[in-house]
Amino acid sequence: MLQEINLAQIIDGIVTVILFSFLYIGLRFRKKWFIPLVLIVSTITLINMILIILVPAAGTYELFLKIFAMIIFTYSFYQMYFFSRREVKKCFDLKDKYLF
Repeated sequence: MLQEINLAQIIDGIVTVILFSFLYIGLRFRKKWFIPLVLIVSTITLINMILIILVPAAGTYELFLKIFAMIIFTYSFYQMYFFSRREVKKCFDLKDKYLF
């Protein structure tokens, strides 16, 4: 069964590719803006996963979606913990505080 691809899905895909490209470049070259970007993306992901987890599951598909959302929630929480550590900030030569 094929689904029609609409403009919103295309824009979502393009934004995702651009975001992951920025994340890769920031990680690869250890840019100072990388850590705030990761923390902001992790916060947005946490909020989205909480919303998915709190909606009641109507069937098995939604139940598996909730389990997957819990895994992503745990990973994003760990990511926020890891990238806000002093040692990681030192590795990226981040001395001044932006937002975090």
